Amino acid sequence: MNRISIKSITLFLLAAAFAAVGCNNTFELDLPLAVNSRALDLDEASGSTHILVYADGAWTAKFTEPVEWASLDRVSGSGNSELVLTYAANYGISRRLKIALAKGEYADTIAINQKGTLSDPELTWGCDSLSFNKTAGKASIAVSTNLYYSLRNVTSEISWITEGADWISDVKFDGKNVSFAVSENNSGARRRANLDFKVAIPGNSETDDDDKLFRVLVSQDSEDAKLDFQETDYLNGIKGTAFIDVENNSVWTYDGAVTYSVEYEPAVSAEDAWISGLDLTEKKLSFKIADNMSGDFRKASIKVLFNGKPIAGKTVTQDVYPVVIDFDKLRGYPVGTLATREFIEGYVVSEHGSENICQNPQTAQFKFDMTENSKTAVIESIDGKYGFMLKFATAEDNTLQRYSKVRVKLHGLTLSKQSDPECFTLSGLTAESIVSAGDPNQRAVPVKKKSVADLQDSDIYTLVALQNMEIVFKDGCYTNCTDGYSLKTSFNPAGGGSPRWDVAPLLLTDNAGNTISMLTNSKVDWRRDGTGVAQGSGTFTGIIVAETLVRYGDRGRYQIRPMVESDIALDNAAFSKTLVEWNWNDAKNDAVPEIGDGTISGVTLALTQDYNALIPNNVATSRTDVTSGTGNKGVVNNQGAYFTSTWKVGSTFDISFSTAGISGSNLQFGFSWGHGKMNNTTLNVPSHWRLLYSVDGGTTFTEFVPMVKNRSLVWWANTPVDVAPGYTDHMFKLPQDCFGKDKVIVRFQVVDNVCDKDPKANSSTWETALSIEKGTFTTSNNPLRFGAITVRYN
Repeated sequence: MNRISIKSITLFLLAAAFAAVGCNNTFELDLPLAVNSRALDLDEASGSTHILVYADGAWTAKFTEPVEWASLDRVSGSGNSELVLTYAANYGISRRLKIALAKGEYADTIAINQKGTLSDPELTWGCDSLSFNKTAGKASIAVSTNLYYSLRNVTSEISWITEGADWISDVKFDGKNVSFAVSENNSGARRRANLDFKVAIPGNSETDDDDKLFRVLVSQDSEDAKLDFQETDYLNGIKGTAFIDVENNSVWTYDGAVTYSVEYEPAVSAEDAWISGLDLTEKKLSFKIADNMSGDFRKASIKVLFNGKPIAGKTVTQDVYPVVIDFDKLRGYPVGTLATREFIEGYVVSEHGSENICQNPQTAQFKFDMTENSKTAVIESIDGKYGFMLKFATAEDNTLQRYSKVRVKLHGLTLSKQSDPECFTLSGLTAESIVSAGDPNQRAVPVKKKSVADLQDSDIYTLVALQNMEIVFKDGCYTNCTDGYSLKTSFNPAGGGSPRWDVAPLLLTDNAGNTISMLTNSKVDWRRDGTGVAQGSGTFTGIIVAETLVRYGDRGRYQIRPMVESDIALDNAAFSKTLVEWNWNDAKNDAVPEIGDGTISGVTLALTQDYNALIPNNVATSRTDVTSGTGNKGVVNNQGAYFTSTWKVGSTFDISFSTAGISGSNLQFGFSWGHGKMNNTTLNVPSHWRLLYSVDGGTTFTEFVPMVKNRSLVWWANTPVDVAPGYTDHMFKLPQDCFGKDKVIVRFQVVDNVCDKDPKANSSTWETALSIEKGTFTTSNNPLRFGAITVRYN
């Protein structure tokens, strides 16, 4: 029968109608059987559609097969008429139905294609293959699928791989499980077959039909049932789910054939049974355990039976219910491996993913273990009083989220103690060491609000918000170092593969004149991002640490590590006023201060480099130019100063300024310095200096800093591990009698003949071949170097 389109029928009807009107005759369309379209495409939403039927007599309509998702408003009619097809929304893959029309000897078929909301069918098993022993039986395997609304589209068949067929039968798929039966294997050989599940994906009037195949391998041995248990550790004393690993498992696939029995030691009643819900899968036997409140270890013998016969057994021992101890008690335990089965609870204060949790240890002359930071976390007690550093075996084991409450199992961990200052570390943790971890809740975590002077050893590894803080030297970044000597990263293209440093300090001060160093690792991506350091004053939050920085020497009893840049909330105006400052940011070779009035005497000045560029790969002539490209790797030319003299014991130079009309509670003198020309031939500069002051025009001087050390700067070839990659910051309080004076002189004086030296470090001696304070000198003409000298008050 030729297909007649709705357009051609309509034109025919119109022409016939006009002809009929023109000759005053009644119009009738005389067709045996026709429809307006043999294919209709529907979208996924529910709805209805009209199908026009053209016939010259009685006709019938019906679905070609049972359909649950659509209906017809009639199954018969006469003459030209219509059918109304009503259909449901399709939440599965595309589907199709067919409507058969008949009129006597004439017949036609209409295909209805409905789009689905699902375009990519999935059908997965929890294993790659299914293995059976020789025994006949039934299997029921759970599957994961998105075909719940499209089960009619799924068909199955068996592909036999080895000789012999028909040993798999009664294959069914109900959307949740695949079930089938296997017959007994008496062939003496292993046999295999594939269970294939084909998902039909109907097309429409514009696309072809498609299908997707899912397959699972089924194999059957000719041997008897097997099951072996692997070794297992103590079961946790807290209720939960326990697992025992199994191997050589040829019984787990059988449905209803595997049963269990449990015998307890000491014996318990059925009501007090503490193991339940045993379930055997391909690789594990899982079961639920109850809390062990007995106060002692207890045992259970688990037997696995196949078709009523025991085939494997395992005795398990459950630990006692854990006792949570406070941090103070743990701090009193002997150091070493912990045998206790107690727990601690606390809040995580380190930031997972932060690169600033701890130092990465140096492992070779020019190599650091950059994984140490990611293996480290810090927790504080529930009351915030004490803290512990946690060291995990691998970075993957450490998933602790900041501000989450965690419970840590102590058994098997190693407790270590640093005595002065006193702080504690737990090492050897794995993922299993974390018994529980809650959701992050920042509001629940105690944050101590303290001043620098109030810090004590118990604050180490706790979260502290230092109050009324400022950064001392504000014209640089958070790591004022040469970045050509740090590790190359995505944000530091100036780095290399042979780094000389990983952590740098930045000096902070509070409104009482007390100082503390912020520590920042080289992989922290915001440390040198072009924006510079925070300029104001406010709260500085971080974890208090007590670290030794071999490249910078003594940086105070405590330091602070912010986890993220937002921990630095210096949002208020600066509390200090700058009286005078030399920073050479104008690149002028003179002793004229950039801020205020003052003089430098007793030395010859010449311009040199500073290390405070705002990006790692900065151009060499400007600290604030953040144009990318080749440059000096964080070094800025002509924005520091050489101070040269003939140095010997007792040599001096002076910094003079006026405080007339100035009063306050705090007067500070700060400087950023080093020595040498970044090579190993300019190291014999005095290491030990003292600071004195005079308020009577230089007639008398009084010591106010008995010792401040000057360190040599890093050089490239065979550099030792204890030389600095940038200037070292210092800030000292001047006595109150320095306020309101016409002239205050601060004098630098050489204390002794100690200097640095080149130890000729190499790949074998790098740990012990040190430079700082290892040499002596008689006289020296090599220069000191200053990045800045400042006097501030509040």
